[in-house]
Amino acid sequence: MMKITWMMLGLFGLGPALLAQPSISTVLNAASYDAAISPGCWATVFGSGLAGAAFGVSAAPLPTILGGVSVTVNGVAAELLYVSPTQINLVIPEGLVIPDNTVVPLIVTSDGASSKAYNIRLLPYAPAIFTLDGSGSGPALAFEGNLPATTVSPGDTLTIYATGVGEDFEVYLGERGANVILARRAQGFSGFYRIDVTVPVLATDRLYLRAGGWQSNITTIGIQGGTNVPKATGSIDGVSPSADPSNGPGTSFGLMLYAGRFSTSLDIAPSAGPFDIAATGDGGAAILSIDPTASCTNDAGVTSQGSYTASLSTITADGARGDFSGSIFPLWDYATCDPATWVCLAFPLSTVPMARLSPWWAAALGALPLANTLTSAGANGVAQALGCLQDLMSSANGTHIAIDAQNNASFSVFGGFQQLALGTSNTRMSTFALYVDGVKIASKKVSFAVPYRH
Repeated sequence: MMKITWMMLGLFGLGPALLAQPSISTVLNAASYDAAISPGCWATVFGSGLAGAAFGVSAAPLPTILGGVSVTVNGVAAELLYVSPTQINLVIPEGLVIPDNTVVPLIVTSDGASSKAYNIRLLPYAPAIFTLDGSGSGPALAFEGNLPATTVSPGDTLTIYATGVGEDFEVYLGERGANVILARRAQGFSGFYRIDVTVPVLATDRLYLRAGGWQSNITTIGIQGGTNVPKATGSIDGVSPSADPSNGPGTSFGLMLYAGRFSTSLDIAPSAGPFDIAATGDGGAAILSIDPTASCTNDAGVTSQGSYTASLSTITADGARGDFSGSIFPLWDYATCDPATWVCLAFPLSTVPMARLSPWWAAALGALPLANTLTSAGANGVAQALGCLQDLMSSANGTHIAIDAQNNASFSVFGGFQQLALGTSNTRMSTFALYVDGVKIASKKVSFAVPYRH
């Protein structure tokens, strides 16, 4: 097993620097590089004059003083993995009490000189997956046994590494829930978890976690494409957010609506077995699972070969009204944040006035189907349907399927809400992708404006 120091960021190539009063520029989740931070998760402090030179450790227990540097979070000493003039890797103290306003000070002390307090906003959970290149995106740091995982198949055992998950979390691999075999601290380090899962049937190459209403960074894992669809074309785009800057910020509060629309045209191979059509976004996915070999009887009692099931991420009636009282409490209004302290006000009863919704939201809310299945209390749900494969075909005896604004249009739009931490960048990137039989055939990245710490 490689050392944890290899997994963390910036543990090499930094030499001595002149001593200076520590100055903090930002604090981020060390795995996702997002502003979502919770007690017990790994975090990275960026700044200047943070240490006189680079020092690191490679084994637990971690010290609270390293190279003359210490860090406190709300007065509690943090465990340190690595310090340098521009970066510190640490663990937010476990068991730290989150105040009602969620804001606590972080202070770096280096050789007796202390920085100004940098106020961070704490969450109960901040799930994040460590990635192969340490960027927070792209391939996950994942293994099969002692070997790096390249291409995985259903039934394999996959090991990933994560932080900020707490005791209750879910793993999603290829858009389906993965059975968690094992979850424990890795190499004795606080907040650093090894998670072993059984690989489910894969519709995509995406891998992410959910814990306490928060979704992790979306990473990838190699998968094997099928041979059931010899020819497929398609496109995908965002309904919300929009790349049009004239529409203004995507949101002004701690929640974002992600919604996408896709189209695809494909032919099924004569010898095809079960396969998936999957359209994905940051807020959910549309999955059409097709089995050309199954027998299917329609409502009229007519039996034919081939069936399908459709599962589309969407919103509930409460979500369409801007009522999040059943799922997110408090819901922070980032337009009210005090830039001196970054304390924000919450929406009364976690209900957002319709006037505060962006133009993108209005368009998306009108396009999304309402949920007919609830997986948990809240504003997100699922629109499910099933039927015979010939109902999707362009002709009764054909092998061609089209999904677009004119054909099977009810399956072409999907979306959902995701909580949004207040970060330090004024833009974010949303990624939409379309997969057919395990092969990505289209993708679209949309940059949009968000509230941020100035």
